[in-house]
Amino acid sequence: MSKLGLLFMASVVLLGCGGGCGGAPVRETTRAPGGRAATSNPAATSDPAEPRVDPTPRTEEGPPSLPPGAIVDHGPGYLTRPAEIRIHGQPDPGTRVPLIVFLPPTNGTGELHFERSERSIPLESYVMLLPQGQPRSSDYLPEFRAFVDAYDARVMEDLERAKRDFPVDPDRIFASGFSLGGDLTWALVMRHPDVFRGGLVMGSRCGHRTPRGALETLRERDGRVVFAIGDRDIRVRVDGMARAHTRVVEGHVTTSLTRFPGGHTSPDEKVARALFTSLLD
Repeated sequence: MSKLGLLFMASVVLLGCGGGCGGAPVRETTRAPGGRAATSNPAATSDPAEPRVDPTPRTEEGPPSLPPGAIVDHGPGYLTRPAEIRIHGQPDPGTRVPLIVFLPPTNGTGELHFERSERSIPLESYVMLLPQGQPRSSDYLPEFRAFVDAYDARVMEDLERAKRDFPVDPDRIFASGFSLGGDLTWALVMRHPDVFRGGLVMGSRCGHRTPRGALETLRERDGRVVFAIGDRDIRVRVDGMARAHTRVVEGHVTTSLTRFPGGHTSPDEKVARALFTSLLD
């Protein structure tokens, strides 16, 4: 059993998710040097069931490196199963296309996030990576860092297979997710800015720290981080995302923060299309 596997423990805390919402997003625009428009977000009401988040922005050296192919052998069984990888559309022979990792919300799947996003993605052809499993809160609480370590190892293993077996453009690898999927998107982009060109982070508290050098690497690669959250989501998420967005702006990385009508919910198709266009342009 790996050291990472021994870290993986869980206790049950239930988290709520909302449904869809409509209406136009509200934007209060600023602009980072060399970046896209950025939108500020007012606070929503707090939820006492939410774990506390340290409000102080900090940096760290980043996670310890994992050996190639390292996969945890303890924890949720789906972390031992390879992701499903498919080609959307019909790429021209000999061409390489972007890859998008669709990350699951709590009690949802990567496939579900893809299905809700498909009509909003402004690409004719791309490779999709759909991690296995339907994570529950008991899979990642209270040891969320251990869960992220395990998920990180799984996704990086799957990305190597995707780059080997599919026509993936290695300079155009992105991640997208809502709620837990947004948390994972933010964590993966911050941990691997040399791999991920950017991420669409929705409904997330963005609790993972910003490793030293991550934003500089994203800036050098012309990367981008697109944030979005419901205007009635809880304070811990609203404030956490606002702090993360501020750090990205200060790092001079292309970014935007969009508020859309609703609570802890995904944006409607029109808003989602604008978000994916900002990410994939």
